[in-house]
Amino acid sequence: METSRPASVDELAAAMRESAGTVRVRGSGTKWSWGTDAADPDVVVEISSMDRLVEHAAGDLVVTAQAGARLRDVQAVLGDTGQWLALDPPEAGATIGGVVATATSGPRRLRFGTPRDLLIGVTVVLADGTVAKSGGKVVKNVAGYDLSRLTLGSWGTFGVILEATFKLHARQVEVPLSLPPVCPPRFGPWALKARAAFDPGGRMNPELLAEIAA
Repeated sequence: METSRPASVDELAAAMRESAGTVRVRGSGTKWSWGTDAADPDVVVEISSMDRLVEHAAGDLVVTAQAGARLRDVQAVLGDTGQWLALDPPEAGATIGGVVATATSGPRRLRFGTPRDLLIGVTVVLADGTVAKSGGKVVKNVAGYDLSRLTLGSWGTFGVILEATFKLHARQVEVPLSLPPVCPPRFGPWALKARAAFDPGGRMNPELLAEIAA
């Protein structure tokens, strides 16, 4: 089994063009064991070195990153401008390409949507080495067919994902909340005694409770 580690678009295209058998793509390897067992590939293309954040248009809430970029690293850069990519896959070391190829997401999809709702453009390298692009950097892009979504959940069968463009969200700001006392001030001393009748484990002390009741 041969391993190819391209570091540029041209090298990746050449690796696909020169491959004579089955090809399997590997990023950080967090999903390498997913799916059914398959025969060993003839070529493994590792794209972990293609991890650059290509463009971040903060004013347009759009980001483009290479497939080998780890999602947590992209989030760290976006966080400096108060933005984030609203995806939370279960794997800590997930890459941009892996998230798109498997269409994985976490519980935040209930509010922000899945990768399908956030992906607006993609660049892939086909089996013959052709570099194909779909979508763009504009959120409201209605020109032609939305071919970029063919790559979502494709597990690399459509082509090797090279870059992906997503729309972003503003990061939520935590606001401290001050609550009033639960009971009126005149009951304060009694409440403190009642609280003392229970130990940290929540077990009640009958003697102290009887004293309070008296």
